[in-house]
Amino acid sequence: MSYSFHHYILCASATH
Repeated sequence: MSYSFHHYILCASATH
């Protein structure tokens, strides 16, 4: 679960 959350944040941060 933590991994998914981190991935999501990373993706959002990278895209934004």
